[in-house]
Amino acid sequence: MKLLKTFLSAFVFLILFLNSSFAESVKNSNIIIEGNKKISSNTIVELLNLTGNIANSKNLNRYQKKLFQSNFFSSVDVSFSNKKIFIRVMENPIVDYIFIEGIESDQLLNKIKDILQLKENALFSEVLLNSDIKKISTFLRSQGYFKSNIKFTAVKPSADKINIFLNIDINKKFSIKNIFFIGDKKIKNSKLLSVVTSRPKSFFSFFSSANTPSSERVDFDISLLKKYYLNRGYYNVQIPSGSIKVIDDSSVDIVFTVNAGNQFTIKNIQIEDANSILLDANITSIRKIVEPLQNDIYSLSFLKRIQNKISTYLDKNSLNATLAYNIQQLDINNMAIVFNINENSKKSYIRNIIIKGNDLTEEKVLRNNIDFAEGDLLTKLKISNSIDKLKTTGFFKDVKIKQNNVVNTDNVDIVIKIVESPTGEIGAGVGVGSNGSNVSFNFKENNLLGKGLGFSVLGSFGTESLSANIFLTNPDFANSGNLLKTGVYVSKYENETSGYENKIIGSSVSTGFEWFEDVNLNYGISVDIDDLTAEGSASSLIKSRDGQFFTNKFFYSVTEDKRDKKFKSEDGYIFGFGQDIAHLGSDIPYLQNSIFGSFYNKFNESFTGTIRYKVKSINSFESSKDIKLSDRLFLSDNELRGFKFRSFGPKVDKDFIGGNYSYSTTFSSTVPNFLPESWNSSSSVFLDVGNIWGTDFEVTNEANQMRSSIGLGFSWFSPIGPIAVSYAEPIQKSSSDEIEKFNFKLGGVF
Repeated sequence: MKLLKTFLSAFVFLILFLNSSFAESVKNSNIIIEGNKKISSNTIVELLNLTGNIANSKNLNRYQKKLFQSNFFSSVDVSFSNKKIFIRVMENPIVDYIFIEGIESDQLLNKIKDILQLKENALFSEVLLNSDIKKISTFLRSQGYFKSNIKFTAVKPSADKINIFLNIDINKKFSIKNIFFIGDKKIKNSKLLSVVTSRPKSFFSFFSSANTPSSERVDFDISLLKKYYLNRGYYNVQIPSGSIKVIDDSSVDIVFTVNAGNQFTIKNIQIEDANSILLDANITSIRKIVEPLQNDIYSLSFLKRIQNKISTYLDKNSLNATLAYNIQQLDINNMAIVFNINENSKKSYIRNIIIKGNDLTEEKVLRNNIDFAEGDLLTKLKISNSIDKLKTTGFFKDVKIKQNNVVNTDNVDIVIKIVESPTGEIGAGVGVGSNGSNVSFNFKENNLLGKGLGFSVLGSFGTESLSANIFLTNPDFANSGNLLKTGVYVSKYENETSGYENKIIGSSVSTGFEWFEDVNLNYGISVDIDDLTAEGSASSLIKSRDGQFFTNKFFYSVTEDKRDKKFKSEDGYIFGFGQDIAHLGSDIPYLQNSIFGSFYNKFNESFTGTIRYKVKSINSFESSKDIKLSDRLFLSDNELRGFKFRSFGPKVDKDFIGGNYSYSTTFSSTVPNFLPESWNSSSSVFLDVGNIWGTDFEVTNEANQMRSSIGLGFSWFSPIGPIAVSYAEPIQKSSSDEIEKFNFKLGGVF
């Protein structure tokens, strides 16, 4: 009896289950849609994303969510009855107008309009409106408006239309007051401050964007800091956060937490050839390539350069291999690098390259900065190098490269997804120093019209001089990989003491490229007109130079750059030489030669030694023609401190007229100054040696005499702007030289 009851219960359940299962499947013809006026029934059915045009009553909640997610409807009700699915909707009204109030800046207003997902003459969605408000708030924070307030009002002039009023109170714009580096950072604040792009606000930073707090800029600064540490041996560096802390109603502090860890030296290098594809000669050649790494401080960028050299060697010798490296920590300060070379058993060839996200930048700009093309054999190194090159352009916030395998082939499609970043800069600066005041401005666009072109306008107005130039730079002219730079320039120098004014206007065209590894060749031509006007108080020498002079010259320079970094170098050297040759119709044809260079060596975190040198000469091709005053050689107050600029060297009557020959050498080292790290200051000691001599006419002083000075330098990023101070005591000088022991500069370009 018990068994019979169990059997009957199971049978009844099965019948009910089968009946309900058959009832749940509904054809499109049995989907009843009500309330839609602007959105067609077919569109609504398509939004349900049905399988085989069959709806299922179990999925009513899913259907309702899908319709809500379309943002077409303010109300959706889905029900099942009599083997039919009923969908009742209330459509969102059409957005007639969107009014944005409270924003006075047209530029800011246009950017906010670009953010909006809600558009006029499109369906309204409260979800999109709330999303837009959040995006506007995030954008305003990125522009320094940390206490903005956004309110909206929706007004329906009719049943099917709506007007949106956005009232935005941006309040005060915040600025960066302090930047702190905390934790076991191992490196001074002043050096770390030179790495990041964020800057504390100073008295002179009127137009600076660098002192505007932004989470995007902070994230970028974290990447710069990490790269800086990884290139200085700190393999395990951790920079977990960079926080923006509001401290009052208009200022924030930025705090970077750094755990540098220990500095590592590469003590052991191994080459593993698992598939025995290398000959002894190959291994010997590769060992020579990796030899510079041995016993060197770990540097990620240098390691990647070595990796690229090995990969190039493998390709040139037709060795079908993949290359990777592993790092093994031997102890707390030493590591081993293992280069793994394996036979590339699976070859993948690139079929298509698909680029996404380049709304502004032309596709050819991206293609010029990747290491592969359609039909190439794909390698991981080509992918990683291409990502690095694209990021290095500065045009993109983010770069991702994805490989999609093509079915039943050995081909792949490469998808490059990029997020573009702003590439324009504007800045101004004020400088006050012992040599007078100076106002400067600059405008720069690094990706003009999305073509990868650089465009810059620079100007400087000083007590005695002014200058301005406009240049257009093409980093890859005619797909040659060569840089092409064209521009115009003007300058004016007024010497009240000597009673003359000198104006120059000219233009130049130049090109440059990497000739050999780390060796760059630059050459070009320029033409200018030099107009000198002598006043009545000018000397007879100056008056004899009165008039206009035309110069047409060819110039070139060769530079080998082995520095660890371009700014505040700590290791390596730079050496170069060049010539300027004025010819072809020049009023005063001449030849100018120059040799220059510098050496850097970091002894420890407090002492970095530097030696800089420069030797120049200029001589006329025609003995009857003297070198122009504007072309004569002088030493700046950075090359020979302790002496007033343009107030030493060859002198005729009351005028220092410069020389045909000059040299300068500086020996310097950073030193501890025992000030708190929060001051972001640095100190140095220096010895300057230099001379200017040689003229085309007789002088009235002891011209050919070596000058030298010894002194101290101090720089401080103060609350009112960057300050640079130096005190130099002349050791060797001429009796006619004008001395300026103390030199200071306040302000800067931002």
